[in-house]
Amino acid sequence: MPKPSQISDILNGRIKKVPAWEVVWGIVSACTAHAHHHRYVPDQIVDEAAWRLRHTLVQQILEMRSRQDVVGDTARATTGEPSGSGTTTQPTATRGVNQWRPGDLGLHPAISVKQPRSRMPLPELTPYVARPHDRELRDLLREPHGPIMVMLVGESSTGKTRCALEAVRSVLADWPVHHPVDAADLLNTITSIEQGTISDQCVVWLDEAQTYLDTVDGPTVAAGLRRLLRGDTTVVVLGTIWESPYWARLTATAPVDGHDKHAVVRGLLRRQVTRITVPAQFRLPTALEEGGENTTENMNDPRMRTAVSTARDGRVIQVLAGGVELARDYDHPEPNPLAHHARAVITAMMDIRRLGCTAPVTPELLCACAPAYLSAEQRATTEAQRDDWFARATADAQRPLHGVAALIAERHSIDMGAPDTYQLHDYLDQHGRTVRCEEPVPAAAWEAMIEWTTDARDLHALAIAAKPRGLFRYCLHLVLRLIRHEVAVDLSAFTDLLRRHAPDHVATAEHRSTSAGAQTWRQWFQLREQGEHVVQQLTELVDEALPAPPTTATDDFVSSLPLTDSNGQEIAAAAEVVYGTVGPANAWQFVMTALRYPASLDQVMNVATGRGEQAAFEPLLRVALANGHPIALGWLADLLHQQGRLREMESLLDLHLARHRHALGWLVDLLEEQDRLVEAQEILWAALWADHPEALDQLTSFLERHDRADTAIQTLTIAADQGAPHAAGLLIATLIRNGHDAEARKIVTSLPVDADTEFWTAVDILETHRLYDEVEVLLTRAVDHAHPHALSRLNALLLATGRKTDAEVLLSDNRDVYRDARMLLLTLYRRDGRIDSAELLLREVYLRESWALSELDSLLRDAGRRRDAETYLRRAVTVGHRYAFMLLVNLVSERGPDGEADRVVEFGLTVDGSTSPPWSIGSPFTAS
Repeated sequence: MPKPSQISDILNGRIKKVPAWEVVWGIVSACTAHAHHHRYVPDQIVDEAAWRLRHTLVQQILEMRSRQDVVGDTARATTGEPSGSGTTTQPTATRGVNQWRPGDLGLHPAISVKQPRSRMPLPELTPYVARPHDRELRDLLREPHGPIMVMLVGESSTGKTRCALEAVRSVLADWPVHHPVDAADLLNTITSIEQGTISDQCVVWLDEAQTYLDTVDGPTVAAGLRRLLRGDTTVVVLGTIWESPYWARLTATAPVDGHDKHAVVRGLLRRQVTRITVPAQFRLPTALEEGGENTTENMNDPRMRTAVSTARDGRVIQVLAGGVELARDYDHPEPNPLAHHARAVITAMMDIRRLGCTAPVTPELLCACAPAYLSAEQRATTEAQRDDWFARATADAQRPLHGVAALIAERHSIDMGAPDTYQLHDYLDQHGRTVRCEEPVPAAAWEAMIEWTTDARDLHALAIAAKPRGLFRYCLHLVLRLIRHEVAVDLSAFTDLLRRHAPDHVATAEHRSTSAGAQTWRQWFQLREQGEHVVQQLTELVDEALPAPPTTATDDFVSSLPLTDSNGQEIAAAAEVVYGTVGPANAWQFVMTALRYPASLDQVMNVATGRGEQAAFEPLLRVALANGHPIALGWLADLLHQQGRLREMESLLDLHLARHRHALGWLVDLLEEQDRLVEAQEILWAALWADHPEALDQLTSFLERHDRADTAIQTLTIAADQGAPHAAGLLIATLIRNGHDAEARKIVTSLPVDADTEFWTAVDILETHRLYDEVEVLLTRAVDHAHPHALSRLNALLLATGRKTDAEVLLSDNRDVYRDARMLLLTLYRRDGRIDSAELLLREVYLRESWALSELDSLLRDAGRRRDAETYLRRAVTVGHRYAFMLLVNLVSERGPDGEADRVVEFGLTVDGSTSPPWSIGSPFTAS
């Protein structure tokens, strides 16, 4: 029998290798002996040979992965990639969270306010009020079981970094915090944690996570993080990122053209990262009135009082970070020349960032760009001012406003001197993406960026931004600069331009793109190999159960499957087709894919059931269930039921009651089928006591089925009073089903909108019973609270009840609040033939919303107004609209053989959207 210390180490994850067989079997024997006293245990659970096979498999898999790691390190050493073993560059020094300056971890300085000289200086950070997302994060970090990664997602200056800081201070104050300076430093940190040279009980701090993931090195970094999160450490990776554009871009569905540079990063963020959304609005006064933490301290801080009194739309955090005042000062500059020059510098920074550049901006680049944003009159200076206008403009842009500056100067060397680079306050960065999204970048600014940008990633970003704008000449200059940089970046998007204008460079570009793609795929295959231990175990167990060897055809089929996020349904469909050809003997191939894509197991089992071959899948279903497959339990329980193995089915469901939400309902159905009602009721009450997520629903249904509705209502009333999830919605439904409409309506009118599940359950129930007046009252409240689904539901209700005018007023009043309001309003206008109203609606947003431009183009074409459609399309191209250039080429091509379409395709457009005159790559830019 193993020692107590061995059992403790195993249960708490403190082992580094597979325990000896005697230890494993001793634990299994003790557990099964105990289980025998309470309920029947299936034979396969106590089969010593099966357990020994699993133990041997795990040992072999770990040995295989260890050999793969050695091979991988050798390969990386030969390719210059970061090595996983041997000598590595040491990561940035680490320290406890309270030893870091908040500014060094990415916190914005708070606004400054005037204070009497007699008062003590204010602390660096303002007092903090915890919100729901703070409590969610702290609960995750309080007792981390294994490695976790959490990403705080939201707009700029909403308190993401402060939330992370306060959470670590609250629950992990004694843990070391590693703050990598860049992607290479992060990879070194990961390697050091894996090798044990630094403690694995640590926090890896990734403020502004896009600087690590949305780069050329992003796939490599994501691969390292995924490997770390699969390990047996207790590391906490904590990051912050903007919702738009970074999170949206990195998690977007793979493009249809197959050019998927974010595949590995997307896999990390979607599958292994816990996302916590940090809202932009913060109703601080309400929080204080409700007795939030540090209430007195909060209101005694003059910065908090200033923020509360001046914030609009709940943007208290943005005021505290100074962002709102900076944006207000930018939008309404003082009427003097110096203010115009400073504003031009800030606008140039905004456009540099808007085009995708992320590197710090050099004075040379900024000085060359800024004049493009001044009028001819504003560019005129005296002889004395000509040489120092830029220094005065940057000094003015660095002038603190309530203690926060729009422009931040940086000196990278240790001596004193002029700034080496500049950064823009990130609230202004985000503000610029909004207020300038409909403005083209001036030609002089483009030419300055082409000349003065030196960072390869920024050159690549500028080339990507230039092409959809039709600026082919600028794009080609940038690509040629990239080729001269000799860095591995993907240039495949530009080979068509190179073939037309610089054919000598096509081979280099294609080779460079292949190298970049090979790096990405190498990381992807490493990830796939690290997840193969489940597949390997499955393969060997099934080969044991089903001796017929797999055919070469199915081997080839499975090995060719591209493992991407977007093709799960295709794999499922293909699994069904090939299974129909090769039969159950080779079905393990498809369960292998089903471990990643639940739909494929469903489809294969449906076919097997139709052919009467489902019994052959029992070993596969048991392995899939042991590996946590979400739908294997249902299929296995159904198979046992069909075969009359009811005791085994009961034991199986009882074993999974706590792990599978549907097991409770299936077990109750089985007991009811055998007239074991007392046992079923006991299990339901025990599940309710244990907070099983399905217990209340199942108990309510059980009581109603057995004529005990009053008991069900009494139980639900108590549960609702105690705030149990879903209780109020279930109570409303039960009251209505049993004729207590008046009592149900009283509960409905008292439901808060933020009681999300109960609220919408109530709406559905009332609609089912055609109580439309009550539904309208609820939905109107939800619209007033800007609930994302409320507008479309209320609009549908109004139209269904013949109130079209009310629906139009509703949509018009909310078109700046709800993104889908304009789409719904457009549908209404088109249905009524109101083309002019539809055009006005689309013109408001066609430069910002992708759907609106194509709708406007279609609307004008149908009306025979092709010239107007072309005008709008050319305007949309100038601001980089995703589909505008393609729509423009299609429209111009329909004119006939006047050569315009060929010129657009060959030479592109100018900055103002007109067709570019012919040019050659060697000629200088024309004056703009």
